[in-house]
Amino acid sequence: MAQANLKRLFAGSGLKVGHAIFEFDTPGIGQIIAAANVDFVFLDMEHSGFGFMEVKRVITALRAGGVAALVRPPSNNYHHVARALDAGADGLAAPMVSSKAEAEEIVAHMKYPPQGHRGVALGIAHDRYRPGPTDRKLAAANRRTALAVLIETAEGIENIDAIAAVAKKHNLLVLSDEIYEGLHYDGAPDTMVGRHENLVLLNGFSKIAAMTGHRVGYAAGPEDIIQQMNTLQQYTFVCAPSIAQHAAVTALKIDHSHKVEAYREKRDLAYNLLKEKFSVQKPNGAFYIFPQAPANFRDGALPREGEAPAEPKGPDVIASEARQSQGPDGEAFVETAIKNNVLIIPGSVFSEKNTHFRISFAAKNETIRKGIEVISELLD
Repeated sequence: MAQANLKRLFAGSGLKVGHAIFEFDTPGIGQIIAAANVDFVFLDMEHSGFGFMEVKRVITALRAGGVAALVRPPSNNYHHVARALDAGADGLAAPMVSSKAEAEEIVAHMKYPPQGHRGVALGIAHDRYRPGPTDRKLAAANRRTALAVLIETAEGIENIDAIAAVAKKHNLLVLSDEIYEGLHYDGAPDTMVGRHENLVLLNGFSKIAAMTGHRVGYAAGPEDIIQQMNTLQQYTFVCAPSIAQHAAVTALKIDHSHKVEAYREKRDLAYNLLKEKFSVQKPNGAFYIFPQAPANFRDGALPREGEAPAEPKGPDVIASEARQSQGPDGEAFVETAIKNNVLIIPGSVFSEKNTHFRISFAAKNETIRKGIEVISELLD
């Protein structure tokens, strides 16, 4: 059976049908998906429980059906990129690409010398355990391996033209996730649409129409692609719930400007309260804000009203101070906030850095004020 070639597939002008796998890895999955005329499968290692061994097993099953595997690694670090490819991935979907330099570095991680610096290991999953001349194997892998670039950060948007140039140079597939497109406050959001032809645009109703969990969305593309997507959908599930379909149609017709204005006010409220004690940027869209975690803060629960502060415990305080002295620690600050009944999310969930934390201001104004008041008191 011929080896799948995602790069050739993406470079063509014909229909490319993909299917995402997050949970189920039955040994028959490759032949089941092939029967639905699917060209490639997207395996997500960032948001699923899949490790490299699970991915390797799924890829083996996909090969039985001649289906290519596009893997989203946990990060863009070399050891994640190289391991995913050595496990047999036909291409990678690189998360949170923020600059031209990062895009070029990922390409170098994926390519064997002289085009890159990927370590050489032969006779394993990526070359299907087959013998052959080393130089030919390396050259073939460099030609065949594909990369999809995911731009998901503010820095990535700022560098969007430079990243688009890298995408054009290497004929990369760009996935443009526009789920927050309707929630912008200070000018229209930037986008890859119009900057690169080899692009898939995705959108939905979970954010602007508050339909999270209803699983209704859409992909923008040529009519023949949409028709084939309908065919694929009929082989996998009957349809989205009828009530969700009616709600989505209504969401397309109504004016959401009042909702955007309400979120703008909440954004301003959160920003103005946070900037007094935290290093923070004002977000231009969505309903999240990412302050930098402080280097020093009170570790533990604050005394309740009417209670005297607890006596410090020597070893605990010493250990806490040693940890904080290393600089901003988002995870440690989040743990302390949770002890004080404020639920925030460490930035390390969304980035390789552990310096920030995320607050959602999709809440009542009084809740926003109270939550920020509590975490601000941790700095006193």
